[in-house]
Amino acid sequence: MRLGIFLFSSVEDAPSRAARAEEEGFDSVWFPEFMTRRPDGREHAEPLTAMSYVAASTRRVDLGTAVLGVLRRHPAVLAQEVATLSRLSGRKIILGIGVGARRQDLALGTWRRVDLTYMSEYVEVLRAFWRGGSVTFHGEHFSIDGAVPAVVPVPGSTVLVPVGGTSDDSLRAAAAVGDGWLANWIFTPGAFADFLSRVRDMASGMGRDPSSIRGYYLTGAALTGDRAARIAFARELAFGVMPGIQRQDYGYRLLRKQGFDVEPERPDQIPEEFLREAFLLGDAEEAVERLGEYEEAGADEVFLHFMDPGSERAFAERVLPRVGRRRGRAGAASPCVKVGTDG
Repeated sequence: MRLGIFLFSSVEDAPSRAARAEEEGFDSVWFPEFMTRRPDGREHAEPLTAMSYVAASTRRVDLGTAVLGVLRRHPAVLAQEVATLSRLSGRKIILGIGVGARRQDLALGTWRRVDLTYMSEYVEVLRAFWRGGSVTFHGEHFSIDGAVPAVVPVPGSTVLVPVGGTSDDSLRAAAAVGDGWLANWIFTPGAFADFLSRVRDMASGMGRDPSSIRGYYLTGAALTGDRAARIAFARELAFGVMPGIQRQDYGYRLLRKQGFDVEPERPDQIPEEFLREAFLLGDAEEAVERLGEYEEAGADEVFLHFMDPGSERAFAERVLPRVGRRRGRAGAASPCVKVGTDG
């Protein structure tokens, strides 16, 4: 299993935190996308710009997004941004995409329903531009006539496109065109395994090799501080996605599947037992055990948002040396990605 760090931090902190993560031995650094200010007032860097800057201050870590909303950029624009990042950095890029945060898109006026066809066409256009040459594409949502990309990814590089989300259309998009499925915050190892198995079964039914569907999981880690602070940290992160899932009964099913018959309306209503399964909230021994469970569940890469610098240091010192990572798994050849081979 590969391990990364989620840079859920301020604009100015990103380069130093990425450099430190690389020194500590993490495999990747990941960025969220927030187009509008969050309720807590925190600023967040635009991810692709930040990734370019971080690449200049690091040497080897892969660069990932979790996730970019497909409604905010035309795929040809995103393809060019990613190709430029590839050329400037020479890094592996894991371009996690999804429908996007609805509250942001409502404020921007960009929200609308995105179905399987839209997601599939979006990824097809991305890859067409990355292959280079003249691009002609006519679909239900996008139409391109003889466009020649201004820049393509560096030869020999790898760009992977996992799809995030748990709606039926998102899962089918991951199965149909994704290089993986990406989940965050609220999946216990058992729930992660079930959803990933579902995606891989869909992929097999579509004629794809199910092993080409990688599993990615974003969660929080708190190895220092008192117990109450760790639980509060996890509750806030989990509840951040609860308002979005409460309107779709799969969110309740996910909790109930783990034995928790609740419909949380406040962070403190999320059961502690659930959080201790879905997050890394114990000591180093528990963290190693939990990561092993996610690996058994099919996760190829887990990336972490740390409660504080002390938790990150503790993880790097006490957990990283004990976790056997299958380096290179996330860059294995994909039947959908034709950019190049992993360097």
